[in-house]
Amino acid sequence: MHVARLHESQHYLTPKEDQPELVPFARMTQSRAMSVRITSIAHATEDAEKVAQAILSICPEDFPRGIQKERVKGHYGNEITICHLRAVGRSASERFFENLWRKMSSQDKSRIYDQAQEHVDSSGTLYLRIDKQEALKGKVLLHDNETVKVEIMFKTLGPSEESRVEMVKRRMEALS
Repeated sequence: MHVARLHESQHYLTPKEDQPELVPFARMTQSRAMSVRITSIAHATEDAEKVAQAILSICPEDFPRGIQKERVKGHYGNEITICHLRAVGRSASERFFENLWRKMSSQDKSRIYDQAQEHVDSSGTLYLRIDKQEALKGKVLLHDNETVKVEIMFKTLGPSEESRVEMVKRRMEALS
């Protein structure tokens, strides 16, 4: 990589010296949360209000509170309520990510970081599953069954899936 200094405060990277397209180095290495989607299912035997409360319990206090509920029929005809909460915008999304990361155990943080390839998709979206019962208590614990599903969409500027994963990992590092 070639680093060219064009202005006093700007450094640019280009893969080859003869390539005319220059990308600001700072833009290549940064990723920020841009939107958040949180979803959980309340089965017929569960209280949908408690499921909604579990979602709100993992959010910062100043996070949007407008949970949408959708009633659907399950495979066997049982009633299911899907609870959704979505926030769009860097400020709210970053606050959510920082709050979630702060509440997470160091063991879960390490697990997500070490297995980032499994948690971050090709568009730069981080997928997490949080224990629903623990979330109701305000705790963030990774879990695979009966979960609150969290999707945090990051704005990443890398050209490949691998670099997007690395950019999300750098964001995790910045919070640790």
